[in-house]
Amino acid sequence: MIYFWICIGVLIGLAWAFVLPPLFRSQPNEGPSTEKGNLPLLQEQQRQIELDLASGLLTAEKHQEALDELALRVLAEVPAAASPIAKPQAGGSWMVGTGLGLMVPVLALGIYVQLGSVQALDPTRWQASAASAPTLNELNQMVDGLAQRMRNEPQNLEGWTQLGRAYALLQRFDEARLANQHAMGISPPSAQLLTDQADVLSVLQGSNLLGEPMRLIEQALFLDPRNVKALAMSGQAALDGQDYALAITQWSRALALAPKESEWANMLESNLTQARRKAQGLDDKPAAAAGALGVAPTQAAQAQSPTPGRRVQLQGIVRLSPALADKVRPADTVFVFARAASGLRMPLAIVTAAAKDLPLQFTLDDNTAMSAQTKLSDFEQVIVGARISRTGQATPQSGDLRGQTQAISHTSQGVEITIDQMQ
Repeated sequence: MIYFWICIGVLIGLAWAFVLPPLFRSQPNEGPSTEKGNLPLLQEQQRQIELDLASGLLTAEKHQEALDELALRVLAEVPAAASPIAKPQAGGSWMVGTGLGLMVPVLALGIYVQLGSVQALDPTRWQASAASAPTLNELNQMVDGLAQRMRNEPQNLEGWTQLGRAYALLQRFDEARLANQHAMGISPPSAQLLTDQADVLSVLQGSNLLGEPMRLIEQALFLDPRNVKALAMSGQAALDGQDYALAITQWSRALALAPKESEWANMLESNLTQARRKAQGLDDKPAAAAGALGVAPTQAAQAQSPTPGRRVQLQGIVRLSPALADKVRPADTVFVFARAASGLRMPLAIVTAAAKDLPLQFTLDDNTAMSAQTKLSDFEQVIVGARISRTGQATPQSGDLRGQTQAISHTSQGVEITIDQMQ
């Protein structure tokens, strides 16, 4: 502990060396200001901010914003320490320098004594603090406090989203469903919200992804084909339906997007190994829930496809009209998709690329399906479209460029699409 105080003394000395010399020079002064500072009030507000964070009333982001705002207000108090200048007074400068030199470290130490903890430097206390982590009952009380605040802030999207996730973590799934539902009602279409709600609904119906959970996952992947959690759940649904080829595809895609050596990546690798073994008839053990986008399945996996006989595959090329070439950047995202010619509007299969790859050769089949329940092989007549997006969002936006075919067979070859229209 003595080293801590030595360091404090050295730092104070360095601060004096930079701050005090200019103050001891002759400085003009009109006399001390009679206006009193608000530092005690600001200290109390800082304590309240920390309490709000601990009780869950503030998110980490809002907590930092509040501290930043408070810091600006503290800085605003500095001019209150001295009035505007008028004429030089060397004696006053010496007194001000001495006063500030003593007041600053004393004030800093006073604030630290009130808000900090020297004992926090003691490693033995770290273990004690871990043992004093909030109990489950305390966590529930914090979440209940957040829920109470959200009732008074029905348009607070971030708050409702965090509330839904908190309920899910505490396994209060029915309340999580209602919180997610409220968040979805006040939010633009969000792949993450849809996926979180699908996760909650699947738990409520016995870890079953059929029905509404799968519909939400399909919507999420349409909005964001790179959402790892949605891909994970889609792969799990495919495995549950014994569509091992699609499970391998989705989980491979997710693995390519998941952080390396993360818990997600480890789980996906394990699931892929089991799915490939199942595809070869070597393993009947259930896989852990996960998902992914991108690697073609093995021949054995393809042999397990639910569409025996001929393989449904649609191939073609996408070109950009020269008239629109100046409106496209190399990094813009190209979506190529097939949807049913009538009825269902959700894409049956989709691939993505960068605009720099145009003209683009593409292949659509059941391995590029967005859902285990609705695949290209299920619809004989389809419309194939292509769209260039600057935002990378799957949902059409104003300013996107597009082109599409008329209704064609889902086994068509040599399909040509020209992107020649603006959304």
